[in-house]
Amino acid sequence: MIRTLLFAVTCAQAQSWQNLGFFYDTQDLVWEKPRIDVSADDGVMVASFNSRDAGRSAYVSADDGASWSVMDSDFQHSYVGFDAQNNMYIVTRKKQSGASLTYVDSLYYSSDNGSTLQPLADLPDWSINDRNFYIDAQGRFYTPSNSMNGDLDFYLRRYQNGSVSDSIISPFAIGSDAMQAMILTSNGVLVISTFNAGVWKSTDGGASWVDATDETELGTSTFAWFTEGASGRLYLAGPSFRYSDDDGDTWVSHGCGTTP
Repeated sequence: MIRTLLFAVTCAQAQSWQNLGFFYDTQDLVWEKPRIDVSADDGVMVASFNSRDAGRSAYVSADDGASWSVMDSDFQHSYVGFDAQNNMYIVTRKKQSGASLTYVDSLYYSSDNGSTLQPLADLPDWSINDRNFYIDAQGRFYTPSNSMNGDLDFYLRRYQNGSVSDSIISPFAIGSDAMQAMILTSNGVLVISTFNAGVWKSTDGGASWVDATDETELGTSTFAWFTEGASGRLYLAGPSFRYSDDDGDTWVSHGCGTTP
């Protein structure tokens, strides 16, 4: 069954929605995983599809979605996002020549709204999950990278304006403990949730990590997303909904029917 995928913009606190005038016939939304982002100055939108199928292009719009143009049609895209300086980061899947089931994951950067794409790095070919990428409030882009020391340690690499600023050894190994989500809080604390090893935090920019998991509260299963409220309260959404007022040291159950 083919479904029509629509992108929309909301007004008046989501009381109404307006069609952006862009649609794509999609076979299965579970696998298509569409993504949309907008530049910091609201000047440009970018839309993409992380798809198993070929021919899923990335599109850009400079008129609030009234018209769209193809930014790139050579790859499958798993992540698109803007930093605070309106620079764009794109993570793609490109099939290797002559190998129908083998992909190379590559990171690209654009400072001109996608008109030109600058290749930055090849990424581990299992890092395609879009939750493995993050742009913090300082405009730094975080991405997984291959081990630089020939060991099995897993690294996060930080980019600033398209250049590597530094690399961080992560508190988890390659494989089932891989990162699920991350956030840099307003207090400067880096918090990461993992697939199978709980929640970890760093107060020194990633130089050292502390296990922030109380297994009686959180367990060790998948936790998928973080967000921070205006008060500095950190929310975690996954198999349960929790919040923390101390950057992840302790967590409190927070029912979905409760006002944050």
